[in-house]
Amino acid sequence: MSVRWSPFDKPWVIAHRGASGLLPEHCLPGYALAIEQGCDVIEPDLVASRDGQLFARHDLGLRRSTDVATRPEFSARMQRGADGIEDWWINDLEATEVDRLRAIQPWSHRPHHRDGAFAIPRFSAILDLLCLERRRRQRPIQVYPELKHPQYFLERGIDVVDALLAELTPRKLDGRDAPVLVQCFDLATLMRVRQRCDLRLILLCDELPDPAIPVAGFGIRKAALLDDPRGADFIAAAHARGHMLHAWTFRDDQPVPGLAAEDECARAFSAGCDGLFCDFPATGLRARARAFAPPQTAVPA
Repeated sequence: MSVRWSPFDKPWVIAHRGASGLLPEHCLPGYALAIEQGCDVIEPDLVASRDGQLFARHDLGLRRSTDVATRPEFSARMQRGADGIEDWWINDLEATEVDRLRAIQPWSHRPHHRDGAFAIPRFSAILDLLCLERRRRQRPIQVYPELKHPQYFLERGIDVVDALLAELTPRKLDGRDAPVLVQCFDLATLMRVRQRCDLRLILLCDELPDPAIPVAGFGIRKAALLDDPRGADFIAAAHARGHMLHAWTFRDDQPVPGLAAEDECARAFSAGCDGLFCDFPATGLRARARAFAPPQTAVPA
C-alpha cells in the first residue's frame, strides 16, 4: 500500500474560497479569518484579466460577486456571453480595472454587512498572505489554487498555466516541497503544469474517476464519494495507490438532509476523506476534533 503525502497529522480542513460563509468569498480578510480559525489550507479559484493577471474569483462574470454593476465607469462594458447572459467578463478588464472593484457576498441568505469593503485579490497578494502567515504562526499552511476555465482563456490568448508559474517560480514555490497544490477539472491542463514544475496535482471530479489516473489525488463531489454505493471501494482503491481524497463542498447552510452540518463533516472524515472543502471552516475543525478525539480514560470509582 502506498503512503499518502500530507504535511499534517490529521485530515485537512480546506477553507473553500476563504471563510466564505461569513465574509464575501475570495477576499484576503476571508482567507485570514479562516487561518485564524485554524484551517490547514486556503483555496482560491483563479481567473485571468485581459492582460493575464490572476485574480481570485469563481466565475468568469463579475456581476455575481463584485460591485461592478454599481460603478458607472463600467456601465458600457457589459457584454452578452455565448449563453445569452449579460455580465462583465473578467477577461474584458485590465488588471488595474479589476483592482478598483470590491467583493460582495454572492449568496443572498449569507451576511452582507461587509459587501464593498474588500478588494478583489490578485493571486500574488494571496501568496504574500500565505508566506506571512506561515512565518508568523509557524505551521504548514497550504494554498490550493484551482485553475478555472483554462480552455476558455487559452482560446483568448491567455495561458493560465503560464500565469500561475509566473507568480510561483520567482517565489521558489514551484517545487515538490512548496506549500502549493494545484487543482483543476481538466486533466490536460494539469499535465501541462506537470511538464513545467513538480507541484502536486489534484484532479477535480463530479463523479468517481479511475483511481489509476497519475495525479496526487482527487477532489470529488461529496455525494459521489460518500453516497454512491461504490464510494467505499473507491476510497480503498485510491488510498492503496497513495492518492489523497478531498470532498466538496460542506456548507452549514446546505447540509445533507437529516444531518447537522458538523455531523455531516464528521461522517466524511470517518469515511476516509483526507480533506473537506468547507465554506465554514470552524465547523469542519470542530467535526475533526470530535472525530479524532483521544479515547476517554475511565476514572476508577
